[in-house]
Amino acid sequence: MKRIAYLGIPGSFSFFAGKKYFGNKVEMIDNMTIKNVFTNLIKGSADYGVVPVENSTTGSILETYDQLMESNMTICGEVRLKIHHNLMVTKQNTDISEIKKCYSHPQAISQCESFFENHDWIKPVLTTDTATAAKFISENNRKDEAAIASHDTAKIYNLDILKKNIEKNMNNFTRFIIIGSKNNNVGNKASVVFSVKHIPGSLFHALRPYAGLGLNLMKIESRPLFGKAWEYIFFADFEIKNNLDKFHLMIKEMKESTEFITVLGIYNKGETYET
Repeated sequence: MKRIAYLGIPGSFSFFAGKKYFGNKVEMIDNMTIKNVFTNLIKGSADYGVVPVENSTTGSILETYDQLMESNMTICGEVRLKIHHNLMVTKQNTDISEIKKCYSHPQAISQCESFFENHDWIKPVLTTDTATAAKFISENNRKDEAAIASHDTAKIYNLDILKKNIEKNMNNFTRFIIIGSKNNNVGNKASVVFSVKHIPGSLFHALRPYAGLGLNLMKIESRPLFGKAWEYIFFADFEIKNNLDKFHLMIKEMKESTEFITVLGIYNKGETYET
């Protein structure tokens, strides 16, 4: 049975992403931080990990990118979830005016910004993940507390949904990556990290090979280069259409214009599921 480390506890979005990717016949291992997911893999306590990497509303999960740089783990798959956030309470609470505190993950709180603007008597309280918030109010059993989490999480912790779909953006998606220690040799998508010299035109020259080879740049993200002010590393995703020969040729040509370049993973573009 595969051991899957994921962010949060049962009912977190990473938990559901892992279930969608691997199915039910796996051992799911709780983790309170993204770093702990990577640590489980490095120590051999898990076979694969599931962590969020970007949200269509609030952007990239920078801690995930940092851990990819600091570890030797590789991306071997991905899953996309269409995120719906629900306000949930214990069975005794049916009146939103009684709620004083609402617990959830920082990303969920941010994605429900309009809800808090319209219910300004409710104080948002940050937790490690959405499921931990749901579990906390279930165990605390107070009429003045609520949580934001998914529909299925409410079922797990025996909570009532007081208000459905309170996210600001109805087209709210989160991409989760599957990480492991073994490289894939097949796939239609690839992720790389690279840096360039701090001179004019260096990024243009580094990226020029992909267009000539007919590959598609799907995303590029910059992060400050540790120890060097105003210099950056770049994370990029390419659609490679299972053409590994062209991809490897692109990497070879990019090496001529980069300080370093590392392939973070070759994998298949993920399926999208509702939550």
